[in-house]
Amino acid sequence: MKRSTWWMIGGLLSLIGGVLALLNPFAGSLAAVALAGWAFLILGLLQIIAVFTAHGAGSKIWFGLLGLVSTYLGISLFSNPLAGVLTLALAVALLLIISGVTRLIASFEFRGTTAFWLLLLSSAISILLGCMILSDYPMSAMSILGILLGVELIFSGISLISLSGFAKRVEGAVGGR
Repeated sequence: MKRSTWWMIGGLLSLIGGVLALLNPFAGSLAAVALAGWAFLILGLLQIIAVFTAHGAGSKIWFGLLGLVSTYLGISLFSNPLAGVLTLALAVALLLIISGVTRLIASFEFRGTTAFWLLLLSSAISILLGCMILSDYPMSAMSILGILLGVELIFSGISLISLSGFAKRVEGAVGGR
């Protein structure tokens, strides 16, 4: 199967997943927690494996500790997904506010350029979104991760479908597979 076909399939699946997540944000939030759980679990196991290839006691200790903590986080997200929804939503809100404040401060380095207004607007939106999540927390936690996952999947799907069209033209021009 051609690469463009795989990208089209991936894009369509991503779009469908995004729409489903937006139609049921709570289920999307639980799916986001499951994805995070798998990511932490796999990362933790890889870090534990890295202990056996690391050189030096310090590296072994850090890989081991990070591996155990990541594995624990993954298991805890699976064992209590509702607590995971609350925790991850709070983390998202705080990250939005912190990144917004950071961009706000950085924007003043670009005074007199078009980047100034873009950074200022971007920082204001991030801070506003973080504050909106916190203003209705914990109720907002039940849907925000699903909404964010849905939006991300839709934009990823659109990007993959666009890349598929581009790849199809390139494959046709060069006779690729």
